Amino acid sequence: MQEYEERKRQEVATGAAHDGLDQNQFTFQPPKAKPVPDFKRLQKTFQQTLEEQKKQNHLSATKPNPFHFHNPKSTASMRRHLDQDNQMINPTIKKVRARSAMAENRDLSPVGERDSRENPAVTAKFSAYVETRRQKMEGKKNVEQAKFQEEVERFFKQNRLAQRVKCSPALVSNAAELAKRKKQSLRKAR
Repeated sequence: MQEYEERKRQEVATGAAHDGLDQNQFTFQPPKAKPVPDFKRLQKTFQQTLEEQKKQNHLSATKPNPFHFHNPKSTASMRRHLDQDNQMINPTIKKVRARSAMAENRDLSPVGERDSRENPAVTAKFSAYVETRRQKMEGKKNVEQAKFQEEVERFFKQNRLAQRVKCSPALVSNAAELAKRKKQSLRKAR
């Protein structure tokens, strides 16, 4: 601490302690304008450095690598089973009719080649989609059956109630009796 204070006193004595400020800074003169830069020269040097960097980095460009969403897991026999399950959800395959001789002649590829081709495997996402769709369709079918059953029961209840009302002695039409009473009251009033 004492050393620092001694150094400080020496700097004050020698006049070197100006806190990093330039003595010419406070001359009350306006600062001189800086010259206008040469934009063409600056642009040229920038383009040259850019081209040099491109040449140096040309060899280290990013090379894309292929990627795979899934690995095929199921075999052709499993796919046939899945296709049959999918037909229960949405029947798209029409039943094969007996082929005519002309149709068989048109098919020139051998049978072995057609069967040996493997289709891509079913993904987990697709199988989940099939399962949810199956559940939705079964749910709709159950709801429709329940609604139909309710409508049938409501129809039977309506018919039973209508028959009971028609046969009820309390609801017999008394219009004729009222007409008689009216005539009698008119006779009495005369």
